[in-house]
Amino acid sequence: MKPTARSAAWLLVFLSAAAAARAEHAVPAQVPVAVARARTDRIVETAEGTGTLEPFETADLVPRVVGVDVTEVAVDEGDLARKGQVLVRLDDELVRTQVQGVRARMEALDAKARALDARVAMLEADTGRFRGLFEQGVSPRQQLDHVEAQLKVARAERAALDAERIALEKALEELELRRTYHVVTAPWSGTVTARRVDPGDTAGGRPVLTLARLDRLKLRAQVAEADVPRVRQGQRARVAVDALGDRWFDAKVARVMPRLDPVTHTGDVEILLRAKGTPLRPGMFARVRIEVGVHQGVTVPRDALRKVPGSGVWFVYVVTPQGRAERRDVEPGVALGDRIEILAGVEAGEDVVVRGEGVVRTGAAVRVTERVGE
Repeated sequence: MKPTARSAAWLLVFLSAAAAARAEHAVPAQVPVAVARARTDRIVETAEGTGTLEPFETADLVPRVVGVDVTEVAVDEGDLARKGQVLVRLDDELVRTQVQGVRARMEALDAKARALDARVAMLEADTGRFRGLFEQGVSPRQQLDHVEAQLKVARAERAALDAERIALEKALEELELRRTYHVVTAPWSGTVTARRVDPGDTAGGRPVLTLARLDRLKLRAQVAEADVPRVRQGQRARVAVDALGDRWFDAKVARVMPRLDPVTHTGDVEILLRAKGTPLRPGMFARVRIEVGVHQGVTVPRDALRKVPGSGVWFVYVVTPQGRAERRDVEPGVALGDRIEILAGVEAGEDVVVRGEGVVRTGAAVRVTERVGE
């Protein structure tokens, strides 16, 4: 006999009910997961800022004389200069001529002084001799007076020569000082970062070279006003440059500027760091993290942290003692490399899911296949 449509329908209902009964009594499948333990770590609190790297020290070198020609430029951009090294020479012919004239006059005075010294010595001897003859009554008084007058004149001339020589020595000293104004020297050792003149140019009271110290750099970073009160001189800092990837350089807070910007609500903090032997260069855009405090906090691996798409809600899955996944909304804190601080939502010692081969949901049975970091 052929089965009727009614009997076929009853058979389908029976089979569905049997399948539902089997599903109800079946053991739920366990999702294999890798977990890591939330732990208490030392958390370094940081204040962050950005800015541009600058030379530690710069100097625009300006000649002290104007209206004279440049005769030599001994350096070019990028050259190293030693402290005291002559970098630029200016035409000093006029001063040299004046120096030669003064020295020639001094030589003439010295020759005249030697002659006067000999005359004074002779007149002193004559005065003594005629005084003795006068006292003996052999020579008249007029002869003695005449010799003494000559001696007085010679001594006056000698004193005048001394005064003139002192004046010439002072003039020579001033001229020699003016000669030093015709050279531009390095005030300290550094690197030439700009050259603005060539031989034949005329010095006009403007910088001819710029010198910079590049062994150390400074960063004037803008820090949020909420963090500024916690920043202190001498605090440790770390600086990174986007162009160099995830590479950080040790630094230190040099000073905190007293004024905040009322528009950006930031404060300037000057950071110093050593640049010798590094790829750091002035003009690079940099980020800084300043260590402003330390506390103990709960951390989990970054891989455990998830975010609800299109929202600011972060959560993790915690494995309960019953072996089930439990979603916990959390408040992230400070990032610590491959771990992150959790301010609320997870306790130290709890296991959080970092990897799962299936889709983990709240209440899902899980099976721990790996403990990361243990």
